[in-house]
Amino acid sequence: MIAPLMQKELERNGTADRLLQVLKENKFVLYCQAIRPLAPACHASPYQEIFVRFVEEDQKLLPPGTFIPVLEHYELMAVLDRWVVNRVIGWLRGRGGWEKDRDPRCSINLSGESVQNVELARFIQRQLEACRVPPAALSFEIAEADFVEHVGAVADIISMLGPLGCGFALSGYSGAIIPCGTLKEIGFDAVKIDGDIIQRIHRDRFSLALAKMIIDRCRELGMFSVGECVENPEILETLRALRADYAQGFGIERPGPLEKA
Repeated sequence: MIAPLMQKELERNGTADRLLQVLKENKFVLYCQAIRPLAPACHASPYQEIFVRFVEEDQKLLPPGTFIPVLEHYELMAVLDRWVVNRVIGWLRGRGGWEKDRDPRCSINLSGESVQNVELARFIQRQLEACRVPPAALSFEIAEADFVEHVGAVADIISMLGPLGCGFALSGYSGAIIPCGTLKEIGFDAVKIDGDIIQRIHRDRFSLALAKMIIDRCRELGMFSVGECVENPEILETLRALRADYAQGFGIERPGPLEKA
């Protein structure tokens, strides 16, 4: 459902044109949330996911659920994705360079609309080259449902950006539809285990067994495993016991402005 204030704004100014103007005026802002390593290891570099928020006239932040459906309806998600990529690369450049063990790798969500168009990969390549930002500074998250629907297009994008050093993670991974081995072959280097599974691993034996299976398989294949939606110490300790690589959620860190990271 669209928030009432957003609905009135759209009706008054014209939906598509207004949203494009919002992008030009930078009324979308970027937030980030740490994805924390669970054990000291040479591969556990700083890592954070990027989120988008909308700023209203009174400086109130609206969550994605209030504006993402509108962008999806008017097929503007690809425009937003490019804006996010451009802003993140600019932020990385402004830090005076990027070093693997010092600076966070930024994980950007790509919409189903974006992954269907290989031109996105060319755009990302051009932006990285123009700003002289190492490709390894970026990782991209693709939802399991979008991967299943557009597997060929996703493979094309990964084949272009993966060899440069960009990372790719499948988010919302359930382990029920796609084998980890298939993801590895296509070029994913991480899976983010579905939050519904993670939230039950400390009290449900089936969820615990499923998470363990995914984590163990990732380790065998040389892929990272990430527990999403970690909300309490019990979940975190269970993930540590399972030897997951990373954890993310409000129980670890709440999202904050990227500019202050």
